[in-house]
Amino acid sequence: MKLTLIFLFSFVSINLFGQNETLPQFRGGQDSLVKFIAKNIKYPPEARENCISGKVYVKFLISADGTIDSINVIRSVHKSVDDEAIRLVKLTNGYWTPGKINDSSVSASFNLPFNFSLKDTNCKDKTYYYNKALEYLSDNKLKKAQINFEQAIKMDASYVDALYHCALVYIQLNNTSEACRYLKQLKKNGSTAGDKLLDQYCKD
Repeated sequence: MKLTLIFLFSFVSINLFGQNETLPQFRGGQDSLVKFIAKNIKYPPEARENCISGKVYVKFLISADGTIDSINVIRSVHKSVDDEAIRLVKLTNGYWTPGKINDSSVSASFNLPFNFSLKDTNCKDKTYYYNKALEYLSDNKLKKAQINFEQAIKMDASYVDALYHCALVYIQLNNTSEACRYLKQLKKNGSTAGDKLLDQYCKD
């Protein structure tokens, strides 16, 4: 089984103000960061066995002394994958040069998106299950639609369209408690797609 891992890195919130600003940098630059992650990453067995893939966003603080603090997953895929992304961020501690303003070191926030992708396997991806669910939904086969939407969500807990449609199915099945669970997960992931349904069905 061949595993392909793709990594994308970017700053999202650099708390630097003033002239002569210098951004934090991994020792050796971005290419070195990519190589460091590729060398140390371990695709979680649970995620691999269950065909779980997706993009995890981890935000953390690079302190003025170059150490890492305040690590948070801001977009989740699955606990096993999230935990691996956090472990990798922790491994980079001590490899950062802090940001500076006018030659004075300052703290700065940094965002690392990790795209965990399984290639050349027998896995069916989340889109397969999502599309199957839509087919069942169009045929009014609600239970089968629910099962396939939930499989897509299992593979990517931040899959907005699957979360929204799964909530709709549960509403049609008269199970508002499950519908609200998915609507709240949708909201937690930063989407406003289910806000009207939240207000209508999830007032408590």
